[in-house]
Amino acid sequence: MRNTFLSNKLKQTKVRLLIIDDNQIRYNQIVQLLTSKGYSVSAHLLDDLKSFEKQLKTNWDVVLFGRAYDLKVEQALTLMHASPQAQTPLLLLNPQDYDPSQYLSYINRGIYDLFNLDYPDRFYIGLIRTLSYSRVLQNQQQLLKELELVDAQVKNQTQENHTATAIIQEGIHLEANEEYLNLFGLSEEDIIGLPLLDVLQPEDIIDFKQRFKRILNQNFDQARFDIHSHNSIFPNTKTLKIEFFPSTEDAVQLNIETQQTVEQVVKHYYEPINRKLINEPASVNALIVFKLRSFDETTQQFNQKQMANYLEAVQAFIEEQIHNTVIKLTPSTYVSLCQSSSNDRLNSKIMSLFPLTKSQLLKVSDQNYALEFDIGACPLIDIIQNQEEFDFLFAQALSHPIEAEPQNAVFDEVETIEFTLFEEDQPEIEAKQSVIPEIQYEPHYFAQALEKNSVHLKYQQLYDKQDTNLYIYEVTSGIIHENEWINICDAEDLTNDPELSIKLDRWILVEACKQLNNFIIQYPTAKLLINLNSAILDDPQFVNLITKLLSIMSNAHKDALILQFSANGVQPTSTFATLQSQRVAISLRHFGQNKEHIILLNQIKPDLCYLDGQLTKMLNSEKTLLTLQEKIQQYQDIYGADFILSQLDDMNTFANAWNVDARYLQGEYFQKKLDHLIDVN
Repeated sequence: MRNTFLSNKLKQTKVRLLIIDDNQIRYNQIVQLLTSKGYSVSAHLLDDLKSFEKQLKTNWDVVLFGRAYDLKVEQALTLMHASPQAQTPLLLLNPQDYDPSQYLSYINRGIYDLFNLDYPDRFYIGLIRTLSYSRVLQNQQQLLKELELVDAQVKNQTQENHTATAIIQEGIHLEANEEYLNLFGLSEEDIIGLPLLDVLQPEDIIDFKQRFKRILNQNFDQARFDIHSHNSIFPNTKTLKIEFFPSTEDAVQLNIETQQTVEQVVKHYYEPINRKLINEPASVNALIVFKLRSFDETTQQFNQKQMANYLEAVQAFIEEQIHNTVIKLTPSTYVSLCQSSSNDRLNSKIMSLFPLTKSQLLKVSDQNYALEFDIGACPLIDIIQNQEEFDFLFAQALSHPIEAEPQNAVFDEVETIEFTLFEEDQPEIEAKQSVIPEIQYEPHYFAQALEKNSVHLKYQQLYDKQDTNLYIYEVTSGIIHENEWINICDAEDLTNDPELSIKLDRWILVEACKQLNNFIIQYPTAKLLINLNSAILDDPQFVNLITKLLSIMSNAHKDALILQFSANGVQPTSTFATLQSQRVAISLRHFGQNKEHIILLNQIKPDLCYLDGQLTKMLNSEKTLLTLQEKIQQYQDIYGADFILSQLDDMNTFANAWNVDARYLQGEYFQKKLDHLIDVN
């Protein structure tokens, strides 16, 4: 039997290969192998990071990775994932010291397959199969783009020309819009299953059947034409201007231009949601509605450009938070889709959106705006059949707002644990915590925010180079004052008010654990890296609080809590060892700012060290990058903690971070700080 993966159709177009290798001989071998088989090849060879970044702007069929001067295969995969080449398969060639038992780990990292060029026949077959798969993906993407374009054109035509529309499958009506029904005097019940010929009743039946046959074969070259209808609904023979468009795989859409005026044109807001349900099906789904509060007050002074920028930013904000299709119904109302593999996980995803009901900050053209949502949800059992069903689901979602889970009451009880500070401890706390100079704010800002439950937590997923801890998130906290974000960690006014600092950190711990307890339903191995101020180490009830939180989160993974303190001014204490004995990991932030931090490695024995953001700048040149690696090696020789490189906010620093021995990577390039826990892997 002929193998369709080896079809000669692939030879009809040029094969586009991007080859990453420092060996010209392997490049020549690959090109010569394909040309000898009758393929036309367009290939490019490179072995450095900058060239690779540049070539990611070009479309390739397959990327092949051998060896490179300053580029690792993990870097290449990461950069491709964030580029238009995200779906282009990458093949790994002749990996050094390869053991067949490693095969699955390579595939799990995102590599499409591994091949050895020492066996050219096997390599050739594997490459052509990969090419076939790549072309299928490209065709699918192109068809989806074309379908979306046709949908947009049809929608515009429907709205502008008052078009009567129906969906036809094998000559039978599946559905029709209001204008189509009115045109022929039919109801929704009448139209379903009714033959198209019975409705149109064309004068020249033979000509119509010939044209329709070509349309069913996906030939739409002559899909727009006129017919004379003998339908009795018209007093005299009526000329109808009709046009057919692609719809689904086995159906077509019929449009008929009319002169009727209707009060409302069907807008089919649900079509993108249906496409998502069809192309990326899930076991359970829900429709989510986001409704902006205080919309009129915020936008009343906007001009047209400001309004457009604001609405674009709002939609982008929702898309970042939910990672799914988002549709704007009105300037203040948006709908989206939430999908999962089980009801428990779906409910967990929906509940994780609850923090978005608190006031957020939205930055638009260097201006901050308060952003508040009412959020509702309802189950979505199947694709949406018509506008009436969509309206019903929309109303159901609006009437079922997301609320805090009942289980959170258990966490709330933990907050009632009393704490006391001894007077003689306070001067010591003030002295050791006044090291970090920060912009000062009035302490009562924080106290008021705590009282009003308006302290905010931000979550940011870290990247683990070892692909072991995939769901580890840094938690930072702050308040919004006069439309400005104020960071709680290391704020100098809090170092002078240890009691308020402790109250805030206790609240942060409880709220973060609520989110984690919900999130582990989706990802059982999730961990939180929670930033705290050092004052809480002097709270006599601190360890007791952590113990109670861990007991509530009985399903949490080992070391699910990582508590992070500033390396500036923190003092060694037996509390660290006590926490670590209870499966709590310890991390030090701002690490590497001064030489004194090295002493803390043996004194505290931290599990993690969060390298100061100033050290990230050392990634920008080869000389300072080597110096940074030497620093990290020096730290590891003293004590074997894992290191986190921070503020990797662009492709260049993120990619260069792979050249030093820091296990975890943090920055906006991988994930921005979001208001709830969500996976971007």
